[in-house]
Amino acid sequence: MFVITNESFFLLRKNSFNEQIVLRRRSLFRNTVLHYLKAAYLRWAPKNVPVFGINQSLINSVLTLKEDFINGELKQLPDSTVRFAKYIKNDNYIQLILASEDLPIDNFNPKSLLDDIINQESSEIWGEAHSFQLLYARDANHKDSKLTDFEVKNLIGKGSISNVYLLRRKSDGQPFAMKCIQKDVVLEEDLYSSTKLEKDLLIRVQLLFINLAIQIKSPFFVNLHYAFISQTKILFIMNFVRGGDLLMHLLNMGTFTEQMTKFMIAQLALALGYLHSNGVLYRDLKLENILINHDGNFAQSNIYQGYVSLVDFGISKKLEKKERTFSIRGTPEYMAPEILSKGGHSFPVDWWALGTLAYEMVIGQAPFYEDDQSLMFRKIMRQNVRFPKDMDLSIEYKDFIYRLLHKDPAQRLGNNGFEEVIQHPFFQDIDFEQLELKTLKAPYIPELTEDPFDVSNFEQELTQRTTFQDGHLSIAKASKLMQRQSAFKNF
Repeated sequence: MFVITNESFFLLRKNSFNEQIVLRRRSLFRNTVLHYLKAAYLRWAPKNVPVFGINQSLINSVLTLKEDFINGELKQLPDSTVRFAKYIKNDNYIQLILASEDLPIDNFNPKSLLDDIINQESSEIWGEAHSFQLLYARDANHKDSKLTDFEVKNLIGKGSISNVYLLRRKSDGQPFAMKCIQKDVVLEEDLYSSTKLEKDLLIRVQLLFINLAIQIKSPFFVNLHYAFISQTKILFIMNFVRGGDLLMHLLNMGTFTEQMTKFMIAQLALALGYLHSNGVLYRDLKLENILINHDGNFAQSNIYQGYVSLVDFGISKKLEKKERTFSIRGTPEYMAPEILSKGGHSFPVDWWALGTLAYEMVIGQAPFYEDDQSLMFRKIMRQNVRFPKDMDLSIEYKDFIYRLLHKDPAQRLGNNGFEEVIQHPFFQDIDFEQLELKTLKAPYIPELTEDPFDVSNFEQELTQRTTFQDGHLSIAKASKLMQRQSAFKNF
């Protein structure tokens, strides 16, 4: 769904709860984009579109504000024939004027327009490259590294507050993945603590790799090599995991076998155990945030074929052992009942998500998934998990799912620590010591070419774009961000 405002337009992801991808347009292309969006809507849309506007008492009855939309409250327009409307404020009344329905779109070339926009943004942002300051470099020999030491190969991922790019280091041709985070969205969505936690966590994990005197608890994360910051953005440059995310592999395969699922879920149980042991609630376990490794030949990567890496700690939260949080974060189909009930939640929500993931990998769909989100939430709250009768599933697998998807977090598997998860009979043939050392042979390894920049396991619609596309801020937001730069002083 596209929602047009006077400042930007929003693409709301179907499978994301309370997440927005904000496409900011201050370029000469903005009016053209809005023109064709309006035309396309008026030609094909059967329903009204919500109207966002200024909170004025005279028009509150017909305006859906951003806050209303996030809370699922859409106000009805006064007439079913009104779609796009503009208002003229006179002394005592507001006049709604119907938008024209004869906007020409026959000669519209969307690819050409998109290329023009991306080319403009690429030149603008790359022109800012010298303004980025180095916050962290893993290798002491790279303390003088600059963003201009890299070149962009492809866009490989998009999230609610960030994009991910494939980079090439010019000096040696080494591939890296760069996560580009918008600082204004971090502040708007109150994600400063989570974003800083992500940086600190990635640094801490790899220090455990480096310092052999410290026992590594979980090696199932990517390494952070560099961190940069500018007035508007934060950049994390990490290992490039060529195998892509589990969502792409599940879409290609339809389902994973129990043995494949067991091997990957065992690693994720160790990863979550490591996070929880360090007081970190993950909150975003889903197929898209699990990368599967293919390579074992990059000396500094410490990655092995067929093993997984957990990524994206953008909504993670630091919690004390008995502390609860009340913020609603995550992806709808993975949310535990206690998140939806808004009574406070803690570490057991991650084990619920693990159960949802384990079910989805074998069955092919999340256990309570429905297109109607309200119905899906009711099923999460009230319905017990069910398995297809025509599938040959082991007793151990079904019991593992039942216990992870217990509605009561106090009774849920994992509530007493990750040890009770890995000790479940489902994992009876897994040697967890060898798994942590990554010496076990993986039952599933993605197929790739010898090209270190092979992106065939990433979404092709994204990888066809080979430039930065993180847009500029509006003047108002840029001014506000400048006033709040002190918030990032200790980042």
